[in-house]
Amino acid sequence: MTAQELRQIEQNALSEYVWRRLRNEPGQVPPLESHFADELPESFLIDAVLKDDSPRFRERVDVALKDSLRRLAVERSTDPDAYAGDERSDEQLARIAFVASRIKSSALVGPLYRFACSWLLDAEQNGRLTEGQKHVLRTLAQLQSPGVLERFWEAMWDRGPRVMRGLFFFGWVRADSRAALARLGDLAEMGSQIDLATTIWSLVGQYGPGLLDLSRTAAKLTPQRRAVVRNALAEGGADENMLRRFDAEAEPTPPASDVGEFPFAPDTVPPDRAAARQRPEWYPVAA
Repeated sequence: MTAQELRQIEQNALSEYVWRRLRNEPGQVPPLESHFADELPESFLIDAVLKDDSPRFRERVDVALKDSLRRLAVERSTDPDAYAGDERSDEQLARIAFVASRIKSSALVGPLYRFACSWLLDAEQNGRLTEGQKHVLRTLAQLQSPGVLERFWEAMWDRGPRVMRGLFFFGWVRADSRAALARLGDLAEMGSQIDLATTIWSLVGQYGPGLLDLSRTAAKLTPQRRAVVRNALAEGGADENMLRRFDAEAEPTPPASDVGEFPFAPDTVPPDRAAARQRPEWYPVAA
């Protein structure tokens, strides 16, 4: 099947194709002769969407992804114990979330959120998240609209696995930066329990509140916690000019010129999900 042929099949067939493709069912033939047999199953679908100029096909893929989520939800409700240990279904969930993030499918935020809500108690009890759950949370953090999921992220911060607090904080700060940044001191206290450098760096990148908000919030912390944040910022990639701007907010009288946001948004998007897995395990910016 070529990308053009995929775009022309009717909706039910497209939904079935997406289900089988992202589930990586046996017997599938690589869609293009130029593709390698070990290519990630989702790559062909992502390319077909991104290289199509018509929004109609993207909308139809959104419907197909929602259909796949519904089928997974039925599996989970029918036999929760079997689903909990089903690596194949979890990998399929990761692929669904990854495709949604790559094609920037805001239509999947609601369905992914409803699918994720049931994890709160499980995450608290088990103290861990599966690979699929991590990808769903990354996608929610990236695609959410401000002011919608702030209570969800706060609940995950309070009740979810502590080792994932970097991701929870990133999602929370994108939903409600004021409430999340008020917990910056608690984040600094996490120390080596999380990848603090990546977390702090994400706050000044493309999807974060920016250097100015981070600096002004850090200025209210104790000197020890503020030093932790500064060191994490430096470790994350800040240059001397950026650190000087960060330090300027600690002065009793701020400089006449606005500190402003760091003008360079680092290229943090891995080319595919295999590369994403080589980053810190909760890396905040979904590819």
